[in-house]
This record gives sequence, C-alpha cells and structure tokens, in this order.
Amino acid sequence: MLKAFFSSAKNYFNFHRNERNGILSILIITVIILIFNKFIPDIIPSSKLNYKPYRQKIAAWKKKLETVPETKHKIRHFYFDPNVLDSAGFIALGIHPKQVKNILRYRRKGGVFKSPGDLRKIYGLQDSIYTQLKSYVRIKPSKKSGTRSKMHPARSVFDFDPNTLSADSLSLLGFSKKTATRIVRYRNKGGRFYRKEDLLKIYDMDSQLYASLAKHIIIKTQPKKQPRLHRDSLPYKKRELHIELNTADTLDLQQLYGIGPGFARRIVKYRTLLGGYVHKEQLLEVWGMDNERFNRFAGQIFVDTSIIRKININTANIKQLIKHPYMDYVLAKRIVLLRKQKGGRFSRIDELREIDLLYDDLYRKLRPYLKAE
Repeated sequence: MLKAFFSSAKNYFNFHRNERNGILSILIITVIILIFNKFIPDIIPSSKLNYKPYRQKIAAWKKKLETVPETKHKIRHFYFDPNVLDSAGFIALGIHPKQVKNILRYRRKGGVFKSPGDLRKIYGLQDSIYTQLKSYVRIKPSKKSGTRSKMHPARSVFDFDPNTLSADSLSLLGFSKKTATRIVRYRNKGGRFYRKEDLLKIYDMDSQLYASLAKHIIIKTQPKKQPRLHRDSLPYKKRELHIELNTADTLDLQQLYGIGPGFARRIVKYRTLLGGYVHKEQLLEVWGMDNERFNRFAGQIFVDTSIIRKININTANIKQLIKHPYMDYVLAKRIVLLRKQKGGRFSRIDELREIDLLYDDLYRKLRPYLKAE
C-alpha cells in the first residue's frame, strides 16, 4: 500500500519538459525581483519631500480664519421705538435677523412694547444686546397725541363687529381705505371673523392699529345649529365654493380648507411663473402642498385655460425661456439653436420634438405654454 502511495505521488509531481522550463523561469524572475527590491533603494536614493512650506501655509490660513470678524456690518446705536422700527433698523442695532423676525412676529400678532424691559420677552434676544440697547429705547405713549395720531388722523373709537361694519365706518376707526376694502371683500366672498385675532389674517393689516382697537372688537356669535341634524353644514358650505385658479386672488384662495395667507401667496406666485394653471393638479407642485391637503378642496376649484400666458418660441430668447419653471438653461439654448438651424422660425410646436432632451412627459407639460407665431 505504501508502494502504491509513492507511485501515485511520483506521477503527481512528474512534470513535462515544457512545464519544468516554465517553473524554472518563474523562480528566476522571482529571485531577480527580490534582489532588485533589496538593493535598488541603496543604489538610487529616494528624494524626501519637504512638507514644511505647506504646513506653514495651512497654519497661516487657520490663523486668518480665526481673525475674521463675526459681523459683516457696522453696528451703530441710536434712539428708537421698538413699536415702529423696521427690520433694517433692528439689524443696524446689532440684533440677529432671527430675533428681528421674532420681534416683527410679536408686533404682527398685536404685541406692544410698553417699556424697555418688554424687549426681554423676545425669544433668543441675548442679555448683552439688551443691556447695550435698553438706554436707547424711547417708547412714545399711545394715549397721547403723537405717533399714533399721525398714523391715524381724525380717528374715532367705538365698539364694532368686523363682520357687519361698512367700509366707511372702518375708515373712521383708522383703517386705511385699502384695508377696509379688503375686509369687506373678504366678507362678500363668504369669509367670516370668528375671533378678534382673525383680523390679522387680512393682508397688510396694521398690527399697532389692531392692538389699540382689540378691546373694542365685539364679535356677535351666530345661533348654533343642531349638531345632529346639520353635522356637515360647514363642509357642505365649503363644497359650494367654485374658485377659478387663474383669476383668484389671495383672499379668494384663503376660503379653501387648509389654505392660509402663506399658501395663498405661494399659489399666486407659482401661477405667475407658469403663466397660469393648465390643470388643478399643478397645485401639487407648489412648495409645501401635499395630496392630503389638496384633496380637501380639489372639488371646489377649477381652471380656465383660455387665459394661459404663452411663450412665442419664434421670438423668445434664452433669458425669457428659462423664466418658466419647466425650462432649464440647456433646453432653452437647444431651442434657440434649433430655431437658427430652421432659418430663424418654427412653423409648428411639434418641431421641438427633434430635441432629444425634450422627453415625452416634459413636452406634454410645456406644450400648453408655447406658441409659434
């Protein structure tokens, strides 16, 4: 058995002449590589890199960053009234833009600064900033003639219900003509003020005027309907709305469930960029809009496509084309180049299909906003 094992092993290690030559060549090459790897570094000295200049440059750069001033504008102190100062004035005093927003939001909601210490109510305002500014605060009393009387001259004060008061009577209270018209228009569209604070939803409402009149606002409650017999009375009323998206203003849009002043402005702004809505589902492209919110009022809106503002692809330049939300610079440039190749004029809109960047979905979205005249 042992003899059989050695015989098998001998057959296994028995190489052909060519195979033996190959193994020998590999061994020779391996030995040569090992020798070169051992002695070449001694024969050819490697040059060492000097990293000192780079380290010095990096250290100088870090030192420069540490010396960059934190404020980009020069802070100056002056006497001011926090009830009337604008955002630029607060920033010039050294108040951070985030705290400036908090101050303006506080005033917009009816807040009034009655003493310098009231500035401490502002969230995030640093004590060091307050200490520097408190001696510069000059608040004009609201009950005396002065700033308030100049803002609202010949003003009468009386108890009123904003749901019933006429525009002339609102003007007597100190509301500007535009604001009074907006209030009446909001009511005529079906809107109603359920709380005093609802007046602040009116665009460009004077928060200081609202604060001075808040105690005189008396909203009469409507008789309650039987909840069991008319549980869906409010939703039913909202379903009766029919708002055309391409002509509605922000007050019209705020009648829709879930649409406040911010959303209404974004809808109107995006409509301007598009040139008008082709279908109501385009509202889902407005920042912040989701399917849940959209489905709540989708049945109350419709679109008139006859007033869409179209782009003439025979005359528009690249700058004009890229203003459209569906168009980017590369596509606009390809359109202008293709127009030059065709002698400076398109005869049909579908000639744009020759542009490979204009895939089917994008073409269908752009097609209603283009014309060739």
